[in-house]
Amino acid sequence: MTVVELAPTLFKLHIDSELSDIFYTSIVRSVPNSYVKDNEIYIKCNKLEPYSKNVGKWSCVNLIKSLVTQITHLEASGINILGFSPDDILVVDDKIFIAINANHSAYICNNMLKWCSTASLPVFSAPELHDIKTLPAIIPLSAWKYSLGLLILNNLKMDLDKMAYSKLRAFIMRCLDEDPENRFVLIDAL
Repeated sequence: MTVVELAPTLFKLHIDSELSDIFYTSIVRSVPNSYVKDNEIYIKCNKLEPYSKNVGKWSCVNLIKSLVTQITHLEASGINILGFSPDDILVVDDKIFIAINANHSAYICNNMLKWCSTASLPVFSAPELHDIKTLPAIIPLSAWKYSLGLLILNNLKMDLDKMAYSKLRAFIMRCLDEDPENRFVLIDAL
């Protein structure tokens, strides 16, 4: 998917592969006010990076819910995200967050991800992604959860130990479990 910033708050996303087509569909489902024309989608939004300087708990909850909703759409189509990079997330109306980098996705095969790309890894990556020696690589489906935990922690700009025993802290701790089998996401618990 090619992303072009047309103006400070207007982006154009162009489909250029099968994976980006699936991403495109997940974005259209996630962003109700997007404009679609031919193989392009136009979205009025901002990048996450400058926005994240003022992120609070409720914005993080919106970030979690939005990205999990998008991942649900992607999984229904047989792909998922390996992880997230702040530069690859757009913010719509301060409430909807969308991942836009199809290069950080892989096909689901037997409840695992089959990573065949030579693209760089997401900024926030699960530990198991750093051990990849050959392609294709088989990666636990829960790799995105670890990445989501790191993304949230980075955007909160808070020390995890200072969060006391909040629901958000418990959510982050479940995402950051070193064992991929123990990572899980409970949206209703936030």
